[in-house]
Amino acid sequence: MTNNASELLMVIAGVGDGDLRGGSRVDGADLPRLTGWARLVVKDAMDLLEADGLVKVHHVSRLDLSDIELTRWGREEAHQRGAPIPSPIEDAATILQVLRDHGEGDRRGWVSSDALQLQQRLAWPLHRVDDAVRVLEDDGLVEVRQFMSRRRFAVSLTALGRAA
Repeated sequence: MTNNASELLMVIAGVGDGDLRGGSRVDGADLPRLTGWARLVVKDAMDLLEADGLVKVHHVSRLDLSDIELTRWGREEAHQRGAPIPSPIEDAATILQVLRDHGEGDRRGWVSSDALQLQQRLAWPLHRVDDAVRVLEDDGLVEVRQFMSRRRFAVSLTALGRAA
């Protein structure tokens, strides 16, 4: 990753207040002001971060500085570089334990939870819950059933998740 891309990652990770820091969509038009760079330098850094899967760019056109947001891997990379945002990998371990403890008796670990239940129980913003759950899903530890709304999904442990 180039120095400009690395610096832009940290700038994006610093946008937002409190629990929304690193989870907010950033207006690309603000990035030249936030970085002090020329528009084309910002555009190149955005393209490099997008190619590495660290940001999602919501393109209006290829010439404009479009809205940009960190992916879960971008949040993890920014966390590793010292940004004051939570680690999706560390959060995944927390959610894994919550799911293992969910349910009573023989049903413990077998009962699914939905995103809003997890959000309320942990007092985390939804993007943070989503990041952690997707890390667990990528590792094969949970199964996710998406509902009509992106904000609503149910998550349950797989056999691997119960055994891990």
